[in-house]
Amino acid sequence: MAHEGPEFLPRLTAAFVELGTRDVLETREFADACVTVLPIFNYLGSVFLIARNEFSSKNNTVTVKNSPGRNLHRLMNSILFISLIFQNLANGQAMKEAVAESYERSLAPMHTWVVRAGIKTGMMALPTREDFLRALGETESSALTHMQAFVKATERVVQEIARLYQGVTMPRSDFTFSWWQ
Repeated sequence: MAHEGPEFLPRLTAAFVELGTRDVLETREFADACVTVLPIFNYLGSVFLIARNEFSSKNNTVTVKNSPGRNLHRLMNSILFISLIFQNLANGQAMKEAVAESYERSLAPMHTWVVRAGIKTGMMALPTREDFLRALGETESSALTHMQAFVKATERVVQEIARLYQGVTMPRSDFTFSWWQ
């Protein structure tokens, strides 16, 4: 797995710190910040490549006129997922526990049981904490600084988007196999 080098976490964090300082959350700026999130899914292993592809496709619809709000909701939950992983890692959790807990709190509620089961099974192949940080080009101390800043920066962004969905129950993902139809 190619690593992004020591500039990945600083670039990711800076994008959301900048976004979090704005009085108004602009769509283009939000979409640009979301692009910086994509590489993180590569480091979480193959089970999250589907999430990466979905995140990318949802991000591409954010700037399209009249695009569905469901995609924005998915992007928000994906950012929350990464933020929770970083928060858990900063609190000393092992990689598998950090990702599993983050998944349950952010993405699992919108997935069907088939998707949840597949992801939980795939989590067995997650990299270790050390391998994850090494792939990011970070040490424990350098990663901690960026992770904490990312968590703080995304808090406001997630809150602003979540406010749009107050009182709205979002549907679970629809999951079908074409050969079953």
